[in-house]
Amino acid sequence: MWWLVAAAVALGVLGVVLDARWTRPPWGVSPLRIGLGLCITALGVIAAAALIRVEVRPPPEQRGIGVVVEGVADPLVERAFDRGLTLSMAVTVGECGEPVDVRLTLAPTAEFWIDNREALGESATARFAIPDGLPEDAEVDEVLEGLEAWTGNGLAPFVTGVPTDPADEDLSPTATKVPHAVFVEVDVPGWRDVLTPLTIHFLADWTSGRSVLEGCYVSLPAVAGLPTVLSTAQLTGQARTTDTEDGDSTVAIFVVASEEAGLEADYDANLEVVRGVTSLDLGDHILQEGATFPGPDANFGSAPAWTCRSALPRSIERGRPDPGTEVKDQYLPPEALAAGTMSFSARQQEAMLAQRTCASFVAIEGASAGILRDLGLIGVGTVIAFGVDLFLTGVRRRKPAT
Repeated sequence: MWWLVAAAVALGVLGVVLDARWTRPPWGVSPLRIGLGLCITALGVIAAAALIRVEVRPPPEQRGIGVVVEGVADPLVERAFDRGLTLSMAVTVGECGEPVDVRLTLAPTAEFWIDNREALGESATARFAIPDGLPEDAEVDEVLEGLEAWTGNGLAPFVTGVPTDPADEDLSPTATKVPHAVFVEVDVPGWRDVLTPLTIHFLADWTSGRSVLEGCYVSLPAVAGLPTVLSTAQLTGQARTTDTEDGDSTVAIFVVASEEAGLEADYDANLEVVRGVTSLDLGDHILQEGATFPGPDANFGSAPAWTCRSALPRSIERGRPDPGTEVKDQYLPPEALAAGTMSFSARQQEAMLAQRTCASFVAIEGASAGILRDLGLIGVGTVIAFGVDLFLTGVRRRKPAT
């Protein structure tokens, strides 16, 4: 749009130059008025276009937040392969173009504490992978700022929309930049004894422009489901670049991949975050539901929220059941397993189709944007009318009556 502004200004300058060099009677054509009229009219049209313009973008690729608690055992069959980890994320928007405030809480289930009490020991280490679109040589501060961590708030994630103050003692998390992600590591002393959720807090640049009147998009990463598998695999060193030849002889049922990050990994239910919730405090903004993909399905603490749960298979059938018998969630006959294929039951397919990840591409706008847009268009209309009148008087000047 800058070239349109330059062209409009050039018209005004051209009118001034011609007016200074053109010898004419007082009532003749006025290049000055014509040039300035065209300039003002063009600038008014450009301003009107800027006021009503909304940048429409398709939702970006879903990336997920990965989580690993060091030293814990693989999930048991009795737990339906559920690691027992829940992620809740509370995001607060200040101004468009500024970093959002993110509070990410890891809330293990009672089953997790029961199954892993001995494995956790006196101190536990939790690691997170926060996705981004930057290469490895970028600075950590370009992705997140003001990193801190604490334990507390035993009701998380059910009060994710309600701010909580950190404990007196910060756990001193560390952050490391890797390709297309930042790894955050937190050591939690005596975690198995307090059974409280772990929260990390940071500022992240998750907004992108949408309109000039406090309108923007907020990109919320997934906190559950398949996108978390790849990020967790990156944390544990099991992810590989998409152009890498895989020399492993093992057969993977299917692969999770990210075209944006150029990474892929064999699917492993042990790496998946099973449940999560995300809330978005809009501040002085309003959510544009028609341009948000997907829209919220809940409301926590007066903030729109997204709830999600993955559909892990809870049972596996490896034999050959008789026709008409009740089937398990996952069917793996020997010949299919050797070929790296599998089948899901009708019940499991329905659950997988209904699952959500809490990732969303949220369109927001300033609460007073509509009024400001109307007032701006009224003012712009006045300017355009003045420019047109100036142009017409420059072409139709008449000889004064004597």
